[in-house]
Amino acid sequence: MNKVKRRAMSALLVAVLVLGGIGVYIVRYIEHGAEWATFAANSSVYTSGVLSTGTLTDRSGVVLATANGGSRSYAEDAAVRTACYQAVGDYTGNVGTGALKAFSKQLSGYNPITGTYATDGHTVALTPAGQTLLTGAEDLLRQADALAAAVHTAAEAAPELPEPPEA
Repeated sequence: MNKVKRRAMSALLVAVLVLGGIGVYIVRYIEHGAEWATFAANSSVYTSGVLSTGTLTDRSGVVLATANGGSRSYAEDAAVRTACYQAVGDYTGNVGTGALKAFSKQLSGYNPITGTYATDGHTVALTPAGQTLLTGAEDLLRQADALAAAVHTAAEAAPELPEPPEA
């Protein structure tokens, strides 16, 4: 009888350990599943370590960046591309704070139940409008030009300094 009791207890212990392990896995999946799914080695979302799905737009619907399969593109207007570069980032991750990196799990279409089901990704709209960023960039350039002109004028108008006395 003791032998059967020991075997039953051993089987129960193994069952509890298995259930505990499954519980730990489920908790980690809930906490870190999005990170796992959007890891650069996931070939359904990344191609050669580069995000290959999703569309990033501004609040007015202008496409700032889009990726579908192997093709990636940015805004059609070169001035908007330049003005939005720091906010949007790039697909290779050179701008670590860009929206393409920050919103990779939303762009990939990750869902904890179905995984990364969207082959064409999702669309994420950013709050800043591309035209607003372009206007801001143009204002900064005008201010920089005005400052450079003021410095140049002041340098031309400055009197020459006297020679220092010899010791």
